Amino acid sequence: MPQVSVAIPTYNGVEYLPYAIQSVINQEYKDWELIIVNDGSTDSTQDIINYYVKQDKRIRGIKIEHSGISIARQTAVNVAKGKYIAILDTDCRMEPTRLKTQIKKIKDADVCYSDYLMALSDKLGYVKTGNINGKDIKDILDRKYPNSNQIVPNFTILAKKECFINVYRPQYKVNDDLILIVKWLKRKYKFVYIKQALTLHYNTGYNVSTKKYDEVLKITEEIRKEEKI
Repeated sequence: MPQVSVAIPTYNGVEYLPYAIQSVINQEYKDWELIIVNDGSTDSTQDIINYYVKQDKRIRGIKIEHSGISIARQTAVNVAKGKYIAILDTDCRMEPTRLKTQIKKIKDADVCYSDYLMALSDKLGYVKTGNINGKDIKDILDRKYPNSNQIVPNFTILAKKECFINVYRPQYKVNDDLILIVKWLKRKYKFVYIKQALTLHYNTGYNVSTKKYDEVLKITEEIRKEEKI
């Protein structure tokens, strides 16, 4: 069994997906499997998945009807064999040392995450995520989105597989990283924060949460009501 299951959900991500996959293959840490969930893409995404599945036996592809990001992520979690799950989005790339660094740091913690790099056009910026330990859930829900200093992006996370049980909600097509953090804080999971950029995120318009700002705010309120916060 692999130690780490890397989960990539993708929808019409043909432009970025090969780079995300290759960044996993290039990891210095080799004890991983990669699960790519094709969320009903209508472009040639499946051809890319098929190619890489043939190239590396550690890579698996799953195709589902278009259902949204939460179901796609949960599909990957359900079939994952690893003790830990590392999340990666289509428009992201892992630094070669990411898995090695996170496996070393997580130890007795439940969740490990880090800072990241943000690429926008020809500019590259360093985004400091910040330490989530001790954060008040209400403060997180009251944040002015998007404010990356108050939320842990999915694509920086490595966590124990059991952390993902009964977390994702099918109705949340965006903002699924928020429900993760709220649930994990309520469950008193232990977080470890790495002050190092281990993932590169491309802000290219592919990012759903950026394009659907109003829906993000709506889901934030739904989470507040559901969790009685």
